[in-house]
Amino acid sequence: MIFQQIAKDILPDKTLREGLWRAVFLTALMVLHASCTVSVEMPIEMPPEDNLREEYTLKIVTPSGHSVRALYEIAEVFSRNYPLTTAEVSVISGTVPINTFLISKFAVGDVPDILIYQGGSDIELFAQGNHLLDLSDAGFEGRFSMETEDACRYQGRLYALPLDISISGLFVQMSVLWQGAVRNNDIRIIPGTLDEFIESCVKLRRAGIEYPIVIGASSGSGAAIFLFQYMYQNLYTPNPHFYEEILRGERNWTDKEFRDMYRAYEQLRQYVNPDAARISDIEAIRRFAEGEAAYYLGLSRDIATIRRFKQNLDMVLVPSPWGNKFPKPVFAGVDTVVSASALTPYPEEVKAFLGEFTSVYGANLYSQAAGSISTVKDTSVWYDSSLGARYEIFNDGTLNQFMSRKWLLGFEDAFRRLNREWFTGRSAASILEELERIHWDMLAAGKDGL
Repeated sequence: MIFQQIAKDILPDKTLREGLWRAVFLTALMVLHASCTVSVEMPIEMPPEDNLREEYTLKIVTPSGHSVRALYEIAEVFSRNYPLTTAEVSVISGTVPINTFLISKFAVGDVPDILIYQGGSDIELFAQGNHLLDLSDAGFEGRFSMETEDACRYQGRLYALPLDISISGLFVQMSVLWQGAVRNNDIRIIPGTLDEFIESCVKLRRAGIEYPIVIGASSGSGAAIFLFQYMYQNLYTPNPHFYEEILRGERNWTDKEFRDMYRAYEQLRQYVNPDAARISDIEAIRRFAEGEAAYYLGLSRDIATIRRFKQNLDMVLVPSPWGNKFPKPVFAGVDTVVSASALTPYPEEVKAFLGEFTSVYGANLYSQAAGSISTVKDTSVWYDSSLGARYEIFNDGTLNQFMSRKWLLGFEDAFRRLNREWFTGRSAASILEELERIHWDMLAAGKDGL
């Protein structure tokens, strides 16, 4: 405005005034530009040649609907350095396990860029098939404990990053247990052995709680979680190679130890809700949270769902009491992991995203949203009072990797299906006989164990 007034006073002709104004403005702009190029630096270093690219989308798949918002928040932070990137998150849940979904995607070559799934032997399976991007030497080593990193390696190379730790055990509803204790004029005792557990169920029924155990067996792990816990406690812990012996034909699914396993389960079945085969894990969790049962078999990742039904529920998660010996092993291991597809057209960008994801900031966001216990060092590890003293096992590095199941591909799904039938009255003997046939058919078909 000052320049315009001076021009008006000196040059009454409008055309001359406008010409002078444009000259003065351009001169000022050139001076301003020169001064900026000398003194101002770019605050963010752009990715190489990113300004020459078009916008692109990183596709992410996860089994946890609760984690979606956190993943988008992490993507928003990531986009500050990679402004051409957008994220697209898909949730795979329900009757199709995330790992089964990924196998189908690998088969047709239509794979998301970033894969969040259950760890264990599938990491090795996917890496063997050249489906995963090698993340070794990309700056991730050292972000996690050595044990959790080792659980994500194949032939010494890092093909996945551990996201969280889980434990498997027995949830105890303390208020229901106390109610049963009062009515029986007894001291409330958390069962530590199978015999104590059966005795507790007897007393709870006498106190008016007809079905002290709630199980959702219509899908997911509810149908077989007792059996998995039993095997790892009574078979796998004393002999870590027991399944390898099955693969070599040194023991069979029809052997006495497996018949004993079903006999133990049979002792519990009369105390389980009779509609177990018709209800889901979520419905079972709701009933447990509402105080309809004293016991629920599950994983520590179920805590977040239980709290959503009843935030202040007085509960504890204890080691599975499916034997009569002490001490009971605590089943703790890497649960959820994240990998990158070997087919992604954006390998460097994906690695950079995983770097943001597994930073302290990103890991805190994810673990709080998913209700999980983060594996990333220096995070504020997600904690719940139900874990009690067992919280310490996540700090001392003691992991027995119970999640790393070495089953034949597809065998676990068959195991769950058959156990849903067991809940409807099928005999244990016929189930074990069919398991044995399925096992040998899979071996004959070349689906070798991992």
